[in-house]
Amino acid sequence: MREETIKIYKFNELNPEAQKRAIQEYRDSIDWDCESEIISEGFKIKLNELGLPIDDLEWRLSHSQGDGVAFYGDVDMSVISRRLLDGENLSLYELIESEGFMISASIYRNSFGHHYSHWNTMSVEMNGDSADVITIHLYDLDEDDEQWDEKLAKIESLILELEEKISNDIKEVSRELEKNGYEMISYIESDNAIEEAIEANDYEYTEDGSIF
Repeated sequence: MREETIKIYKFNELNPEAQKRAIQEYRDSIDWDCESEIISEGFKIKLNELGLPIDDLEWRLSHSQGDGVAFYGDVDMSVISRRLLDGENLSLYELIESEGFMISASIYRNSFGHHYSHWNTMSVEMNGDSADVITIHLYDLDEDDEQWDEKLAKIESLILELEEKISNDIKEVSRELEKNGYEMISYIESDNAIEEAIEANDYEYTEDGSIF
């Protein structure tokens, strides 16, 4: 029978080479399923704040062609309208909303979205009551009234502006989330973050940096 005694070290007690080994072993063991969930939750919090859909969120960030962040579903018009509109069009939207009419928008997967998930795989579709219906009931007009063309044109302009602004907005948001995602991944893999995790978990090591 032989009994051996080994020394056990805290991370900060290891020599530099052993610390490098401990850091790399931790990096290799990162549970990316768990980290991906954390990143997704961060994306969802931001999207929800902006009035953008969170139920169908797709992303891949591996520095490959076609990588990025995409999100599909119904837009929260109460948030979006007040974030993207101003002046007369915001006042008109609020009037339409207050009278019980609906202008809605959804983000759908375009032809690029069958292979990729990024800023250019999303397109906007406007739904809800038509400009004609809103004009008729909001102003109690019909096509023979003198004000018909003017009022109809303003509502059509509002709907077009919303579609254009939402289309531009989702592209900007997608690019921003992509950037933030890469930053989060880079931080998770960084030596500083790993050292913090090691110390927080109070890991112990053998002299060569292998976890005990």
